[in-house]
Amino acid sequence: MLTFGTAVEALSAEYETPDAYAEQMARRAFTRAGVETDLVPIDMGRVKTLEGVTLFREHYMFESEGEKWDRIVLSSAFEEEGKVKYLKVVCHFPTEIRSMAVQELGYYTDHMHVNRKPAP
Repeated sequence: MLTFGTAVEALSAEYETPDAYAEQMARRAFTRAGVETDLVPIDMGRVKTLEGVTLFREHYMFESEGEKWDRIVLSSAFEEEGKVKYLKVVCHFPTEIRSMAVQELGYYTDHMHVNRKPAP
């Protein structure tokens, strides 16, 4: 599992909310898959954590050195300290353990907590 984070000073006018920004980033990646990358797009949707945070979930498959792999990408965005913070979690696992890995990832997704800085 890999976690990436970035922040932008302000959203462009095309995004009304941080969620709209995160969703558009996920949709762009999903539509480029298979065209610009070796990833095969499987499905895309939204999930919510038990804390009510909306995550955009992308599912891909790919092959590496003759072995089939799955990639699940979870992303979200939120406002903090006057910036929009974008968070992306990328998880890779061999396709042969998909059922176990998806079940485990579902547990972690449900219980995911984004550590935000407390308000002063």
